[in-house]
Amino acid sequence: MEDKTLEQIKLEILDFVKENNNTINNFYKANLMIFCNSICDNDERSFPTHVTVCYTQQKELILLHPSNKLLHLNNDSDDCTIFEGCTIALYKDNKFELDFNSNLRVDDYIKLIKYYYEKKKDDKEINISEKHFYNSCDVCKKLIDKNGFICEKCDYDLCDDCQVNKSNHVHNMFHFTDYFGWNTFDSDDVLIRVHTEM
Repeated sequence: MEDKTLEQIKLEILDFVKENNNTINNFYKANLMIFCNSICDNDERSFPTHVTVCYTQQKELILLHPSNKLLHLNNDSDDCTIFEGCTIALYKDNKFELDFNSNLRVDDYIKLIKYYYEKKKDDKEINISEKHFYNSCDVCKKLIDKNGFICEKCDYDLCDDCQVNKSNHVHNMFHFTDYFGWNTFDSDDVLIRVHTEM
């Protein structure tokens, strides 16, 4: 890293996020909308205007999930050692490069979430299924996997087939063709934490 200070890397992070804002924002929005329960409030979708970005010892740049409520391993969120996020870049050859491929797919993510629930040793039954991580089409009711249209304003989702058949909706629909699940990280690995506008 050519002995760059953490303050220098922090400035690089801010510049990188600004330069790649559209790409990162679309990736982030697609992932958030898949996990609709975490962003829906009174049947309206809202997205953070500011996000937290972390740089880790493994030279990964991570976008934090806005809630992180699934992985708190105790009652005090400040003491949580595990957090949820998406890898958006890796630091290579003294610069950040976009990289979304390090993130878990949904099937692996479900297994990981179950593991952490079991680690908490809660008495309540662990009942997590794919339905927690996929939206369902509001017309035909089938689960939307890797292709779909999601309303940017309200809790309304369409599969590709129903959108093609001209199902009408008053709000703008966000089209995604692929997405990655969230991953988990150890907060002890975080070297830099930056809050920035998305």
